[in-house]
Amino acid sequence: MHVGEKNKKLLFIFLLLLSLVTTKLLDNNHLSINAASTERVSPVDEPPEDPDDLHNALATAPRGLDISDPTFQRGFFTKVGSSENMNASKVIKRNDSDPADNTRILRVTHRTYQLGSIWSNIDQSNFLDISKDQTMSMWLYFGRPINPDNPKEVGDGMAFVLQNAQDDPTNIQNPLGGIRAISRFKGNPAPGQTLGVWGADMDNDKSNYVKPYGILPTAIQNSFAIEFDTFLNVLNKYQDISGEGVSFDYRFPRFGKPINGQHINMDYPDGTEADKSFDSDGPETYMPFSSSDVGGTKNYYMMNHNNLVDGLSLTDSKWHHMTVKFNHSTSTLSYTFDDKDNTTGTSIPNPISKSIKLDMSHFKLSGNKLRWGFTGSTGKYMENNLIVFESIPSFVSADSNTKIKDNTKNKVLTSTDKHVDSGDDLSFIYDLNYKNGSKDWSDILAKMNLPEQVTFTSGTIHYEDGSSEVIPLKEYSNNQVKHLLGKSLSNNMNHAQIELHTTVNMVDSQTKVPSTHVKFESDNFIIDDDNQDFIIDIPEMMISARSLVNIDDSSMDQIPDQIPINGDVWYTNGNSIVPSNVTLHANMGSYNNEFQLTKYNGTKATFDFDIPKTELIKGQNILTVYATDNVGRQTGKVQIVFTVAGNLEFGNFDRMVFFENVKQNQSDVFIKRQNGWHMEIIDGRSIGRSWTLQAKATDLIDETNGHKFNGNIVYRCADGFVHSLSNYQSIFSNTKNIEDTQKIDVASKWTDDSGILLQSGKSNSPGAYTGTIFWSLVDGLPNS
Repeated sequence: MHVGEKNKKLLFIFLLLLSLVTTKLLDNNHLSINAASTERVSPVDEPPEDPDDLHNALATAPRGLDISDPTFQRGFFTKVGSSENMNASKVIKRNDSDPADNTRILRVTHRTYQLGSIWSNIDQSNFLDISKDQTMSMWLYFGRPINPDNPKEVGDGMAFVLQNAQDDPTNIQNPLGGIRAISRFKGNPAPGQTLGVWGADMDNDKSNYVKPYGILPTAIQNSFAIEFDTFLNVLNKYQDISGEGVSFDYRFPRFGKPINGQHINMDYPDGTEADKSFDSDGPETYMPFSSSDVGGTKNYYMMNHNNLVDGLSLTDSKWHHMTVKFNHSTSTLSYTFDDKDNTTGTSIPNPISKSIKLDMSHFKLSGNKLRWGFTGSTGKYMENNLIVFESIPSFVSADSNTKIKDNTKNKVLTSTDKHVDSGDDLSFIYDLNYKNGSKDWSDILAKMNLPEQVTFTSGTIHYEDGSSEVIPLKEYSNNQVKHLLGKSLSNNMNHAQIELHTTVNMVDSQTKVPSTHVKFESDNFIIDDDNQDFIIDIPEMMISARSLVNIDDSSMDQIPDQIPINGDVWYTNGNSIVPSNVTLHANMGSYNNEFQLTKYNGTKATFDFDIPKTELIKGQNILTVYATDNVGRQTGKVQIVFTVAGNLEFGNFDRMVFFENVKQNQSDVFIKRQNGWHMEIIDGRSIGRSWTLQAKATDLIDETNGHKFNGNIVYRCADGFVHSLSNYQSIFSNTKNIEDTQKIDVASKWTDDSGILLQSGKSNSPGAYTGTIFWSLVDGLPNS
């Protein structure tokens, strides 16, 4: 054996033994590390390591903003001496198969050993304006442990970051700022427990652990962060301190209880004045400690976690909502976490909430624009970190307010005064207020849920400029009104008020009605709100009323001349009622009717009357019925809604039509139509209704001499098949597929060689021949 070969073999054995010893130490101490090597970073477009969880995230993602335009910028950071961007973040579509879905999702990480960042683009008016109150909201997703048997093998998390980092060549640890800002050690990006924003605890030499702490220049400079930490880094023994950053979450017993699992914390990543000066007694971001063994001493940093919320379950494969607010007058930053239900969007009581007064001088701003964004990281373990943005303050700053007004009692419902009666007229009122922004709040889709205990009758929207629009009854379905606002809100149009008119349904006993949810959403701003809950009481006097004829969506010609209505009136305490003491009131548009009751049925007074068909109009008709007695008691108001559809009728139909001239020697040919044939059918009925147009034709006669034309008017199909029109022949059918009135010009569907044509026989004498085509419009499809 050569000496060189022997040395190689010994080196191999030595490395093998070292590996075994390291593994044994970890096994014996039951410790784990999610530390990250800066030599391993997955390319941004490599496939996800947990595709099933990523699919779940996209499938359950709420609607969010379109962040595909340059209002956000991917961070750009490289290793020293390399030009390859190590940023793992990427903007992806929620639904690739739906071109109309504009929700874009920021995927921060999706594999092990990754760093990701995205930043607001100040040049595109995306920034936190510190001179104004600001609100932003978003949904966060933290993935899951790939192996459910090892729930702690997941990490590392994400951070919401405010920063004004600038390029600084004198900072050899982290010389780059702006969108290139990231945690660095000796100029190289530092993943793992840094989450991409905190300092990198990778040099355990004692000289780095005195003030000003050597970890401070490795963090993003001039920054503040709210971290969502999914992996506990709690190693503090000499043999475990590896120069990879493993100790931030360790806490000595004398400093309080150990941090309980996944947690949220907020602080200054590049340190407070207490980190930088012996003269300051304020809270420090970091705290240095050391661990000794026979091999010497290693130093490490713990984070103080000055604003800790722990014991959380973040990696549960669910979306978590967060709202961040900045109060410019007090420089207070606050957040609420898990403040909305991840399936319904409704508010959740008692969410996690924290606030802190920011030291604005820490950011070293020269103006009012502060960059914001997200960073995230993984190490040996991974998670799918994703974000859906819901509102961005510099785009649109707006809010909504809801209230319910009982018009019958002339009061607005509150948490202490929320009783209504059956039959009361309730208005659900929503005020949309545009405060400021660089973009219009456009294409606002209002999704307004109503309780099942009310009946929606109509809706209106009033804009600040005095204009208004009607919300039709057809936009109400399954206890929800869904309406796309016709106008945008902007700096020039600050306010819109939506009012939904409803009637409280009759109930048999006092009924508690829960709050219902409302959502106003567009591609650049989304906001949720909730209606006041209320209680339906039973009035002293009750009424029921019904129509004996179902005319819903019937056309006028299908409705009988008289519409019979009947019902009952009674006292809720069971007392006898005297019909002659009861007056019935019925009104609908210009129709008003009052009369005393005369009929009695046990404990109830009964009534019946007819409404003339002539009182109805096309569209929605609301009949309101209520009763009063001789001592001032009144029932609630019952409303019966009649929806009268439009008719099926002929529209623009040309009375005089012509064929092209026939040459005397033309025979056995089809003569084309001249221009000017219009056969329009108007269908104002409901969607799904059908009709058929039929035609028959007489012979053509020269009225000057009585000669009959040798040929016939026929109907020729597109496939060339010819139908005689000696009797009624079906020539076109249609089933209505839109809600609005549908107009179809049947003649426009024909080609020069199809439709109604003139079929010439043998030669004809010169002359002008005329005849008649009879048209029949049939309600329905022809028999097969």
